[in-house]
Amino acid sequence: MNDLSSNEQCVLEILELEGPLSTAELIKTSRSSEHSHLCSGCAGGDAILTAAKSLLHSGSIIRNLGKDGYRWDVKVE
Repeated sequence: MNDLSSNEQCVLEILELEGPLSTAELIKTSRSSEHSHLCSGCAGGDAILTAAKSLLHSGSIIRNLGKDGYRWDVKVE
């Protein structure tokens, strides 16, 4: 996982700590003071979505459609 960008590391670590999150929850969590050490460069919604989509395409995370939009989570193997 050393080849992950800082934004991808941010998203992955948040999902590992917080569990499944909607897109809105993921963005809100990335902006929280609790996660500021992880997400100093990715607090914008576009950067979060780009990182999440990259992780999705690499198979590191999954995305499911829920009643509140997409829900993102770490892929369990």
